[in-house]
Amino acid sequence: MILVAAAVGFAVGIGVMVLTFRVLFADRGEFFECVRYVFTPNWLSLIRGEFRADYLGTLKLTLWFLSGILPGGLAAWALSRLAG
Repeated sequence: MILVAAAVGFAVGIGVMVLTFRVLFADRGEFFECVRYVFTPNWLSLIRGEFRADYLGTLKLTLWFLSGILPGGLAAWALSRLAG
């Protein structure tokens, strides 16, 4: 039963991530820009004058990941507890 709970949790997490993608990112270009900011050191963004964009891009990407991990993990945990 634990595998079923994990599979359902995974499906819930992916589903929530798909639904929240358009809320947080206008298009794929903005998504990849946020990924670029995650791998750019903060001091370099500060020198380039992109610190605010770096901070917001990192925040968006973090929120997007958490929007999938938390509901998926919670669904898997709840189903495993219900199964006993």
